[in-house]
Formats: sequence, C-alpha cells, structure tokens
Amino acid sequence: YTIIGAFVGLLIAVGAVALLEYLDNTVKADTDYQALTGTTLLSSIPTLAKLKDGASQVYEVSEPGSSAAEAVRLLRTNLEFAAAVAPIKTLAITSTAPSEGKSTVTANLGVVMAQAGFKTVIVDCDLRRPTQHKIFGVSNSRGLSHLLTHPEEDWESHAQRVALPGLVLIPSGPIPPNPADLLAVDAFDELLARISADADIVILDTS
Repeated sequence: YTIIGAFVGLLIAVGAVALLEYLDNTVKADTDYQALTGTTLLSSIPTLAKLKDGASQVYEVSEPGSSAAEAVRLLRTNLEFAAAVAPIKTLAITSTAPSEGKSTVTANLGVVMAQAGFKTVIVDCDLRRPTQHKIFGVSNSRGLSHLLTHPEEDWESHAQRVALPGLVLIPSGPIPPNPADLLAVDAFDELLARISADADIVILDTS
C-alpha cells in the first residue's frame, strides 16, 4: 500500500507540474522571442557595468564608443530599414519587469535618432515611476499628465528642450492617482496624433 500510494502521489505531482507548465503563458527571460513573435531581432543591447542614474545613463553622449552605444546605433539603423516598408511614427519601449533598462534604451535611442537628423520626441508614459526627467535633468512639474487633463493646450508648451538639437522631452508631469485610466482616454490617442504630425518619430517610455 505504501508503494502504491507513493506511485499514485508521484503521478499526481507530475500531472500537476505538467498542467501548470501548460497553463503558464508568461514571457520569461529565456523565451525565444523571434520564434514567439515571428520577427527578426533588431539589436541586442548589453548592459554597462556601474551605470549610475542620471545623465550617465545617456551613454551615447558620455561613452559613444561603448558596445552598448554601438548596439543602440545598430537599432536605429535597423529601425530605418523597417520604416522603409511601413513608416514608423510612434514607437513604444517596454520590458517584462522593472529595472531592465527600458528608460535607458529610450533615452539613448532618442539621442541617436536626433543625431541622425530626425525630429524626435520622447514621451515619458510611465505615470507611476517616471525616469526621463531625471536622466535629462529637467523639471517634471508639467508634462503628459497635465496634457491629458487639459487636451486643449499645445503639447509644445509642455515639452522640455534638452542639450541635443532635434530632441525634445515631454516628462510624465505630476503623478496622477489613476495612471492606467488616464492613459486609456481618447485624449491620449489624439495627443499622440498631434505630436506625430509635428515630429518625425515619437518614442514612448512605458511602464
């Protein structure tokens, strides 16, 4: 009876593990993204050791010869090739988990796009933990949250000029109590359409 009970328990455990694995549809670090999405890899950006928060995150300016900076320039080139097939006016940068470098990639991609002559607008859409204003060292007193609650205002009045010509930043603005609801309103789509009409590319730093 003990042997039979152990065998039945093992079968149940194996079945439960197999069922949980089958039902698990989350994206993981070792996921084969090319097979999952049916698309090609545009660039693989390595992490930089001892990267501090703030201006040093813009390594396209501070460390233009680094492998990460070169990888971002490759990403820009491949995006240009992709845009030849279908124009890219807005591009959202996201990640599977916090602190994976999406805001750093967003900032550096915006820099290399501007360096290539594109009128580039970075919009910080992370209304919970905004970062772009810290990276570029600008005020966050006005920005996206104010534009969404006051859609009649001109978006350029909330845009911050940074040191690089051709690149402007719309910070997140004051953090609202309902960020998800605020981004779901029609005013957000209308705002993106207005910005896209005045810029070559709009890069969204998402949550």
